[in-house]
Amino acid sequence: MSRKLYICSTVYQLVVAVHIKMTIHSKSDADIILTDEMPNVSTIAAKLNSKKIFMSIVVVHGKESALSKGKLAYIPFAYRHRLKDLSELFGGEDPYSTQYDEILFANIGGLNYRIASSIADYNRQAEVSMFEEGVSSYSKLYGQVFNEQKNIKNRICYKTLYKTSRFYFFDVRLPVWKWKMKFICIPPIELNKNKICRVLNDIFGYEKLKDRYSEKVIFFEESYVTDGIKVDDVGLVEELARTYGKENILVKTHPRDTVNRFAHLGYKTNRDKSIPWEVVALNMDLKDKILVSMTSTAVVNSMILLHSPCKILLDYENMPQSNERVKSTIEVIENIKNVYPDAIS
Repeated sequence: MSRKLYICSTVYQLVVAVHIKMTIHSKSDADIILTDEMPNVSTIAAKLNSKKIFMSIVVVHGKESALSKGKLAYIPFAYRHRLKDLSELFGGEDPYSTQYDEILFANIGGLNYRIASSIADYNRQAEVSMFEEGVSSYSKLYGQVFNEQKNIKNRICYKTLYKTSRFYFFDVRLPVWKWKMKFICIPPIELNKNKICRVLNDIFGYEKLKDRYSEKVIFFEESYVTDGIKVDDVGLVEELARTYGKENILVKTHPRDTVNRFAHLGYKTNRDKSIPWEVVALNMDLKDKILVSMTSTAVVNSMILLHSPCKILLDYENMPQSNERVKSTIEVIENIKNVYPDAIS
């Protein structure tokens, strides 16, 4: 029987990996590596282990290691050095003892990619695949890396990346870039909703959710302010309040933001940041909801992953177009509007 290896560093990646395993790879054995870049990773791993979806689950505490930082970590200059580093991260176990026919990861760079690259070096027969990690995977920022293979530095740093033969997307029409690989369509979560919902609810502790999300309008804050990008999201929320009433708005604050800029203005905000929005949305009837943001990928994911019938409002026209991250996100949103002309206003 074939054996797959998934590598995940975020809760969104884990949601996607679990779904792929339960659908496309349901007849294959699989292992999964979770890195400590994921909040509450040990608790999540223990709950995931009880589901028996994966043969083995390894938690890698490596976000502060040499492999997670610096250009040298990319370069396959000495297998022994990398074996020692990974063995330490894996609690002394040999991370190369299992043979895989496919290795799946989701990051360009970072600890996630470096683990995948190192293990792929010892599994020369394995296919190297990627799976989407949200809207960024559809953007030209990914395409630029793939299309700059002629750059000598990139050929060294991204050697494993250029071996990628498959990329799993929820909608293969949405990437604004192309490369010499096969795009594989992931089935909508909606088709497997009841089963995967039970699994994800348990993994992420949905029963302990403190927020009801009963308001008609849900505004999704983004990390732009934390990242030093000036946006007038407060002004947008104030405009929504004049239209829908402040009492009908819930502001879902961004997990990375440490300052709640909306509560002191009298807006209701979510209390729980540990449960992914995708899991919350799976348990809700969104057809009468209005999801609003500037460019939040969580809002867009509600449509791409869940095929949600909710109304989506994105106010990206007032975003700073000079910022490359903002520009690439807007380009994807425009493409989504072309594919789903009635989905986004």
